[in-house]
Amino acid sequence: MIRCLLLAAFAAGGAAEETPEPPEPLEISKTLSDGTVQGFRLSLTADGSFSDFSIRQRPAAESSRATGVIFYAIAADSGKPRTLHLLLDPPAPLGEETVWNFAKEVFAAIEKKNFPDPIAEGTTLTLQFLRGRKGVSVGTPMTLVYGSPPDAEANPARGSTGCRAGECFEERFRACKPARLETKSRIDLAYRYEVLGRRDALCRVRSTFLLHPDEALAGKSMECLYDPEKPFAEAALAPAACSGPLYEAMRPAPASGD
Repeated sequence: MIRCLLLAAFAAGGAAEETPEPPEPLEISKTLSDGTVQGFRLSLTADGSFSDFSIRQRPAAESSRATGVIFYAIAADSGKPRTLHLLLDPPAPLGEETVWNFAKEVFAAIEKKNFPDPIAEGTTLTLQFLRGRKGVSVGTPMTLVYGSPPDAEANPARGSTGCRAGECFEERFRACKPARLETKSRIDLAYRYEVLGRRDALCRVRSTFLLHPDEALAGKSMECLYDPEKPFAEAALAPAACSGPLYEAMRPAPASGD
């Protein structure tokens, strides 16, 4: 497990504090269905402060060649998203790997208080590759939680169910077998569905806003019970029951009495 190490050792007689060993860099990558490789590497000091940040890409097709990225950090305690928009310039040549180092940009954002430092344990870090002026997504978001092992299921070239994201989610929901699907409808709006298993005749599904422009919703989750006899899109419109922080945040305020 990757942990933020805070070490202080003193020799007899009050010797100076030893320098803590920095943790291993956080590194995550994936391969898209056409062979495009995407990834990022984040290095932190022992107290969770930034020391280096780089992004790599090897595009296999013109449609998968990203020209920028957006990097999100969502703190576990506040749920507030902080973002960095970074330009991949010049773009990576087809079939060749290019590495961009953005340490200066990260430090500049931290200096302006536009990005958190240090990174607290439990912070969700998400990077999305983008293409074109409108920010068309290239691949799915790559997400890890600082202080936890990288979750291969959250960043698959093929999902944890053994099929590409979205291709078998429907059939696994109908069977109520574990599956995960991430959707991204806008540059600042991403959602994750996770099939957790049965509860009596219903299917338990966790839903999470990975990204949301509303700070009251970003990073929050809820669990709902759905009828697996229906298509997921239809079942999601009429859950049997829901609970959790996201559900509470989305509930309309009760009407005030006279």
